[in-house]
Amino acid sequence: FVDLDDFKNINDRFGHQGGDLLLQQVAGRLSGCVRQTDTVARFGGDEFVIMLEELDIDSETALREARVIAEKALDSLNAPYPIAGQSHPCGASIGIAMFGESTESVEPLLKQADLSMYASKHAGKGQIRFYDHGMEIGPADERA
Repeated sequence: FVDLDDFKNINDRFGHQGGDLLLQQVAGRLSGCVRQTDTVARFGGDEFVIMLEELDIDSETALREARVIAEKALDSLNAPYPIAGQSHPCGASIGIAMFGESTESVEPLLKQADLSMYASKHAGKGQIRFYDHGMEIGPADERA
């Protein structure tokens, strides 16, 4: 899950047209950070989902591969965006959940990624967090 940090500021300053322009740029940047086998989709609002396919079968190696792509995405998203002839910052927070043997459907996986993303924001935005079971009752549940 990728959620833009302080996207509301862009929308407030430039209206929905400026916000839409930024979202288009984000989609392009994210697409440039993934492999051909991966998928980038806008989930709604200022949230995007990246589905990484063909990760290594070894879980530790797969985690490292996911981290490398997430770091590349954060670096790309942290660069200023040209809007209305000026450069404007708009970073992101990323939450990662790994599909595994115990994952039966996509809904729990999306919930885990969402919890991870909120843990990332809670850690100070602009962070990457991997899902762990402690997040089910942790600070991410305090969001309202």
